Amino acid sequence: MNISKQLNSHIPKSQHYIRESLYTLIFTINQLVIAAGLEKFIIYSLKNGQLKFLGQVIQNDIIFSLCQIKCSNSILSGNIDGDIKIWHHTGLYHSKYLMKLQKHNSKISNIIMNKDEDQIYSCSTSIIVIDKKQQYKYCQNILQNTTSIRCMSLHESQNKLIVCGLEKQIIILQQDPLDLKWNKIQKINIKINGERLCFINDNQFVFQQYLKNQIQIFEFNYSTKQFQQSKEIKILNISNKCNFGFQMQFCKETQILINKNTQFVNIFKITSKNEFIIISQIDFDTSKIFGSMSEDGKYLITWDDKSRCVQLWELIDLHF
Repeated sequence: MNISKQLNSHIPKSQHYIRESLYTLIFTINQLVIAAGLEKFIIYSLKNGQLKFLGQVIQNDIIFSLCQIKCSNSILSGNIDGDIKIWHHTGLYHSKYLMKLQKHNSKISNIIMNKDEDQIYSCSTSIIVIDKKQQYKYCQNILQNTTSIRCMSLHESQNKLIVCGLEKQIIILQQDPLDLKWNKIQKINIKINGERLCFINDNQFVFQQYLKNQIQIFEFNYSTKQFQQSKEIKILNISNKCNFGFQMQFCKETQILINKNTQFVNIFKITSKNEFIIISQIDFDTSKIFGSMSEDGKYLITWDDKSRCVQLWELIDLHF
């Protein structure tokens, strides 16, 4: 595995200065990059590895999470007040949303959808599940009265959900095949609060604790029917701050894992022997970094409060 020269030398392929803070950036299937944060949407087109600024739209929300609905070319947003809104991508230019969904009591830190795009999962001080097939009706509120849920991840078969946050626990939930309700099946106690996690496959997930200089790998034990830690991998950490957001991401196609920790964005390649190889560590010299990887694993998009630039990084996959 190798990374393009631009990434190894820490020079982005394309960048655009944005003074206002951005807290979430995503790629869409129609070659757009959409960013949001302090009362503004920023929209770019992506062509031949270059960003083209299309415009910015003023809106009244402070948005912390975006999620794409591919089948309808729409965007989900989660804001500081706990509101979830659905936008058609053309409606972003006019600051007009299509619908407002079930409200949380506090800011929304993460929104995801299942593969069929018929269920929406949002987290704050609980996880709210919304059923798209029933006209976006609320169908379950999980882990209520939790201090704060930082992130969550669905595994490949879509019937397990892992969650971490500010209560020094990793929670594993499983969906009942009959009534489709989510139930807690395992609680893993940890010494430090969790910041990020992500399933790699049905039997393995990666976990990042707050300010720790390692990631932990958990694997499913078929004897005990429980997930348990199998190894740790050292990563850089020279800071005492690590901001929320910038969810951990894994691309199955390229076997690339992206993990932000303090002021670094770590890029791993997972080999056929299940080795986690660090192929690049980008130092942004600030913990306020936000971004995501494209679904095909070819690009990384970021914004940080040091450069105050939306930056596009290209990932080139040369197999081991």
